[in-house]
Amino acid sequence: MVGELRELGGILILGTAIAAIVQVAVPRDVILGLGQGQISSIVVMMVLAWVVSICSTVDSFFALSFSSLFTTGSLLAFLVFGPMIDLKNIGLLLSVFRGKAIIYLFVLAGQLTFLLTLLVNLYVS
Repeated sequence: MVGELRELGGILILGTAIAAIVQVAVPRDVILGLGQGQISSIVVMMVLAWVVSICSTVDSFFALSFSSLFTTGSLLAFLVFGPMIDLKNIGLLLSVFRGKAIIYLFVLAGQLTFLLTLLVNLYVS
């Protein structure tokens, strides 16, 4: 339990620091402009999920800091796409699969996540 707490605690602090830096360093108008668009908000959060590469347990706390700025669908895209496709998984997947299979996996996961969260933005929220 203590080992798990150390590992997740460090990642939680790192994810929180990144969220704080993004909210302080990036002008508020830029974040609001990207976060309120039906399509742009999803794309931004999917890219952020891919780049940030924090663990799926901490993703919800990270997304919570953007809950007032981004659409519901984009937060869902972050929570779904991040654990599936991130920078850490590339190395793991390359040890088992060929590059072409990984590209197909990334494209398929990205398209399905985008389309389903766009439906959430359009019809649910």
